[in-house]
Amino acid sequence: GVQDRAAACISAYVAHASGERRPERPCPFMHEALRRDFFTRVAAVLHAAWGSPGAASFRAPPRTLRFLLRAATCILERPDVECSASAIDARLFDPIVFRLRRLPPDVAADALISEDDDHPCAGEACCVALLSAAARSNATMRSHLLTIGAVDAVADRPLSMRHLEALGHMTAAVGEAEWAGTPHAITRLGTCLSEPVADHRLLMKAAEVLCNLIDDASPVERVEALMSVQGVPELLFGRFAETGWFVRRLAMRCLRREEVADRAVAAGLLRDRSLAALCLTEGDVGWETVTTVIAKNPAYASEAVRGGLPELVSRALGVGEIDVAAVRCLTGAAQRCDASAASTCVNSGVLSAMADAVSRERKGRHIIVA
Repeated sequence: GVQDRAAACISAYVAHASGERRPERPCPFMHEALRRDFFTRVAAVLHAAWGSPGAASFRAPPRTLRFLLRAATCILERPDVECSASAIDARLFDPIVFRLRRLPPDVAADALISEDDDHPCAGEACCVALLSAAARSNATMRSHLLTIGAVDAVADRPLSMRHLEALGHMTAAVGEAEWAGTPHAITRLGTCLSEPVADHRLLMKAAEVLCNLIDDASPVERVEALMSVQGVPELLFGRFAETGWFVRRLAMRCLRREEVADRAVAAGLLRDRSLAALCLTEGDVGWETVTTVIAKNPAYASEAVRGGLPELVSRALGVGEIDVAAVRCLTGAAQRCDASAASTCVNSGVLSAMADAVSRERKGRHIIVA
């Protein structure tokens, strides 16, 4: 119909203008569209078409809605167009969040690129793309999206790379006062770590988003929600040596919480490969993390020794300056471990490595005190 052709023309013109014009050259059409409340009009159509509470109801073809969403996305992506206030005042994102929450939860993510108007999730890809563009634009937009629950709405969908990229933008530099989302979103992201995925990038991207949401100041409920996902502790701690950068960062952030130590050890943190990766790739932070974990339980100290801790300390002392953090870690283990593990320490050659290190530097006071 007429409205479909009109939406198609607007979308095509805005996309062409966005692609052809350099960012430093303003686009008069976009500025005039904003002056004439374009976002307010788009929001009204979306509210009505998707049945938002209190909105007038009328039918609009999914194709028309996609055209409008793409046009709005192009405007949001323009660095020369300041539209934060206009989009927020128009409540442009409210019907999108409402729509995502009402979609069937079990539709496979690979179906979301479909242009089929009869598809139950028609237009979802455009919705997610618009949220992603808004989050990339500035902090004001990100804060608003966090406030209206966009993170939870996207996280609750079958997660594709498109969804994870949007979540990454929305949660960038997230503050505690901004996201008061439910642990369910953490759990949903955790499934990307625990379930087999054909694309390794999905796992890495999910870990990146989780790093945005979990840090030293995060509520403990977030860490507990992640640890409750079957397979996540085994990935983070038992396969620490095999994982990528963001997964390791996530593991290190979780390990700073005292509540995680027992699960980490049970998952294999102190066994040979994971222990070696933790100690030899994470620097002093890795040694200090192991020191903190083994201080919780004498059995953990014994497990670390049997996992190769003395040999790792010997390697750390073999080159460069004396690694005080490594020596303190082994000292703590030797003080707490059982007799069999203590004997392993003595027979491992680590004492000889310490003597050689002292001889090289003639600065053995740290080791002697330890």
